[in-house]
Amino acid sequence: MHIYSLGEVTYSVGAVAAGLLFPFLTQKMGAFSYMVSHYLLMAFALVLTVTLPYCWIFVLLSTILGGGNVSTRLVRQTLYMELLGYFSLASLLVMLQ
Repeated sequence: MHIYSLGEVTYSVGAVAAGLLFPFLTQKMGAFSYMVSHYLLMAFALVLTVTLPYCWIFVLLSTILGGGNVSTRLVRQTLYMELLGYFSLASLLVMLQ
């Protein structure tokens, strides 16, 4: 019970860290490659969670899963807004001509 609770706490720590590092890492890597790399990192962490039945590895992987989940959600929403903003601006320019 205590390890599961600690896993949830470290999940949230990973989520907060991902949120703080998000602007820096997306500028450095690019949004799409950042999103794909974090999806792959999350998939790898999920596989390791199932295959390695050790408490502290579970806690570490919970941190990675929390960070990966938040970072992919942030990047995905940012890409959606950029894409919709681009198409909205393009349609507005077409209507003005």
